[in-house]
Amino acid sequence: MIRFLSDTNVKFRAYPKHPDYFADAEGATLSGRALEPLPFNGASLGADFRRLRDPLPQIYYPGRHDG
Repeated sequence: MIRFLSDTNVKFRAYPKHPDYFADAEGATLSGRALEPLPFNGASLGADFRRLRDPLPQIYYPGRHDG
């Protein structure tokens, strides 16, 4: 997925203080492997912005995802 998005305007950074999901696995780390997207201006999508799905209710924060 990251390789696919590397040719777009979506940028990512290492998510600080986020351990690997399988902390007991060999080579697991306490931070730096999980990624989070940086803020993205949806207006750059033009008319395609309306094609985006609404966020899941469990993670919706009013004002944060609104176009």
